Amino acid sequence: KVCRKYLIDTGCGKDLVTLRDCEQWRKLFVRVDPIVFSTANGASNTNMVMPMRITAFDNDVADAYLLQSTPGVLSVGARCNHRGYSFIWLRGKIPCMITPNLTTVPLDVTGDIPYLVDGGNSEYSGDLQWCATHCGITIVQKKVVIATSEGEEDICATALDKPATSKDAGTQT
Repeated sequence: KVCRKYLIDTGCGKDLVTLRDCEQWRKLFVRVDPIVFSTANGASNTNMVMPMRITAFDNDVADAYLLQSTPGVLSVGARCNHRGYSFIWLRGKIPCMITPNLTTVPLDVTGDIPYLVDGGNSEYSGDLQWCATHCGITIVQKKVVIATSEGEEDICATALDKPATSKDAGTQT
């Protein structure tokens, strides 16, 4: 495992990991076109990615950009817009990612920030009853359904079938 805890980020269009966490896998690094990230500490350049699998996301393959200093980051936008995922966080419930295979992956929250934590809520991935109770959603006949005071409501059945498109912005934040 590269990181024990990944920030589930809507503000970065790429997955990120810190170079020091990946040193033991240096031979797996892949050189890519240079990219500049705008971070809280200023611009950060890289031209290397680390291929990895995200077990909780149905073994999703990710090419995480390697930076000198960064938390582990998994991009919500890249997954929802280009890879068939959905991200849902209902008021008073636990946020979750829904994979293209319709696996509900509950996330942990620290300081109002969602994380995928090794050994955390993601251990309940695919447990429909737990996810219905704690995330407020369930999957019924390939539809994502929330429980409302008036009954059940299908909230994104068509969104799961047709990922949105967006233009890539060159500089990532």
